[in-house]
Amino acid sequence: MYNEYMNKIVKLPLILIALLTIGCNRRHIEEEANALGIKEVSFGIYADYGQYTKERVTLLLGQSIIPFDKNKYNIDTLLVGDYVTISFKGELYIQESYPSKWVMSTLTIEDVKVVHGKVIEYEMMANPGGDQSLMSSPQNEYNFGTNYVINEDGTFIENYMDCPIGTKLYGIHPSHFASKTILAFYSYNPLAN
Repeated sequence: MYNEYMNKIVKLPLILIALLTIGCNRRHIEEEANALGIKEVSFGIYADYGQYTKERVTLLLGQSIIPFDKNKYNIDTLLVGDYVTISFKGELYIQESYPSKWVMSTLTIEDVKVVHGKVIEYEMMANPGGDQSLMSSPQNEYNFGTNYVINEDGTFIENYMDCPIGTKLYGIHPSHFASKTILAFYSYNPLAN
């Protein structure tokens, strides 16, 4: 009798959790369509540093896995700090998980446009007291919104202060940020031709 009672107590919360998960697992993004039935939505590109893919940077569209193939839309590169506008037909639902995912069965992507952030060159310099600082020339007054440095192969350094004196780093200031914030550092110039 006691075991049957305990089984019911354990099963009830599991059923409630399952129902809540099924009912709340995606969010609808409502956008107004133009005369051709096309809607637009814009997000920034951000970075997941090793939580989604161990020891590698994963670029995210907002908090979502990027739902498009950049080559299909003639996009050479996507960087942390880019501002992406996606034109689509249908309804946009995003599964709320981490990272979240777009439900592609309810929409068709028509086009993708990217605006890159501003690249600012920094160099690790020695201070008179023996410490080191990351400096730009000319001097720019930006806040650093990250300590991470992204390498060309997708790996990363957790703290830019671990870079030796003389190292050049390239900070990205997103065009869609009102504040003067460096959102990402790269160990190479990601927009160099």
